[in-house]
Amino acid sequence: MSKRSKGIKNFLRQLVYYHTNKVVQIRSFKLGLLYYFLIALVLCYVCLWMIWWRKGYQSSDQLIGLTSVKVKGVSYLNTTNGIVVWDAEDVVRPAKESEALFITTNFMETPKQQRSQCGTDVTCNTNEDCEKGDAYEDRGILTGVCDRSKGNGTCLMHAWCPTESKDDTNINNLLSGIDTSFTVFIRQTVKSTKWSYTTSNYVNTTVTEGAGKNLFTVDDMTGNTFSKVQKQGAVFAVIMNWNIDLDKKGVQWLPTFEFVKIADGPEDKGFNYRYANYYYLQNGTSDPIETRDLYKVFGLRFIFLLGGSARKFDIIPLIITIGSGLAFLSIAAVLADLIALYILPGRKFYNTVKFENAHEHEEEEDLPTERTALLSPSPSSSTNLGEESLSLTNLEEGYHVNHSKDKGQILDTVRFK
Repeated sequence: MSKRSKGIKNFLRQLVYYHTNKVVQIRSFKLGLLYYFLIALVLCYVCLWMIWWRKGYQSSDQLIGLTSVKVKGVSYLNTTNGIVVWDAEDVVRPAKESEALFITTNFMETPKQQRSQCGTDVTCNTNEDCEKGDAYEDRGILTGVCDRSKGNGTCLMHAWCPTESKDDTNINNLLSGIDTSFTVFIRQTVKSTKWSYTTSNYVNTTVTEGAGKNLFTVDDMTGNTFSKVQKQGAVFAVIMNWNIDLDKKGVQWLPTFEFVKIADGPEDKGFNYRYANYYYLQNGTSDPIETRDLYKVFGLRFIFLLGGSARKFDIIPLIITIGSGLAFLSIAAVLADLIALYILPGRKFYNTVKFENAHEHEEEEDLPTERTALLSPSPSSSTNLGEESLSLTNLEEGYHVNHSKDKGQILDTVRFK
């Protein structure tokens, strides 16, 4: 058989060789201390962190819930004609909104708009300069007529006139008293469908003021930053976190509230939208004319979010947590082996006694030469009651090894000096 064929044959045989563990006792106090210290660390991690702190003995269920909000209070606006009162019905627009709330803090009003023709910023000399039917920004449709009644010609458009001012940077209709006099009552009811458990932060029909309960001022909900966001408005997330432990009986669970401003810095453009109040005005003897008051309102938009879960003891998560945690115990053995194989003074000999090739049907004299040489009988070797003992002292490497055979069982003991 050629060398190449033998090489292929040996390679294929090695693929199916069986590997088994061999026990080698290393009598090193430092290595043993390190090993059991790592074992203690792993057990502390499993028991204290995974099971106790992370509740690894419980299964969890995501909560579902519904949030309802009520706003009460009164604010006012100082005008040249006196004080104009804005109560909750004026400030909260729309009155009902799913999982959200808007409170007006500033506004711009364009009163008594009617459908008619009004001017634009498009200059013209003749009617041909005004393309009939073209949209002008988002305000109206060009009529195709150039109006020169005021000197420089401008194109006319069909729109709600008078149009809204384009300059809203100097709007200063700030409503006073919203931050302190307005209160927001937040009621949230949650349910765990897995365990059919329902609770609410509105307990025994009582309203309790304070964080973590259900009643807040607007200034509380803005994180005491109301004066900074009143003019341009802002968007806040109201996060209600529930941490329900159903293994504790007779406990009334309440959520923790977190108020987070969504946008900040250069990306913060505030929040505003428009709405209109429609009505009809009598114009002499002609039919009433449809009229509206257009409002561009700035304010605080609160979005209510539900977080958290309900937990309860379950044997399956506990078994999985313990199993996955105890798998880390192998790390201690791996680290101890690495230290013994590559760091300790007797690392060369330890490599030899740890890794050994055993050949099927081979006699003792057929053992690898390096193994036979290392474990050669010492002058003091003896045989007693079927026991065979071999010893080797390596002064250069600083270790002593005893190799004993008792009733067919082999144990290598390495003692480091």
